[in-house]
Amino acid sequence: ASPEQSNVHGIGVAGSFATGTGLTYRRYFGNTSVQLACLAIITDRGNDAVAFVGGSLVRYVLVWSSPSARGLLPSTSALRIVGGAHYYLRRWQENTTTEPTQGVIVPASEQKRQQSVNLGAGLGFEFGGIVKAGFSLSLDLVLTAAFDKDGLDYILPLPQSALVYSW
Repeated sequence: ASPEQSNVHGIGVAGSFATGTGLTYRRYFGNTSVQLACLAIITDRGNDAVAFVGGSLVRYVLVWSSPSARGLLPSTSALRIVGGAHYYLRRWQENTTTEPTQGVIVPASEQKRQQSVNLGAGLGFEFGGIVKAGFSLSLDLVLTAAFDKDGLDYILPLPQSALVYSW
């Protein structure tokens, strides 16, 4: 029998091209969890901005526990299936100069924008505070498809990870 899930919430950091990067919140529903992640970086007085917003659904397929484990080895491990999506946006100001008109070079500025929607599904492992309060580290391999304004950009198996404190 799998250990009984007692965690309800989790908070931490995540890194993924498929399901989101940044600060993350996780909500547990038994052996299933929903995770939301977001990160926004604004520089150059608002002229440069990068934003990641994503979410994932995780199902813990197999959870095993070793109550006698001590030290650096986790007492609980889990095999998990994950799927999700994330939106990426980057905008920046590009300064250029125009051709001289009557000997005068005119500076110009143009707002550039890059965005994509990424979808992914895969599997991996999570170690640590999975069924009881504590830190857990998840490592997954996710088949990721990225779509930009021109359509499908790539399909790649990419790693993702999260460090979450759950309670």
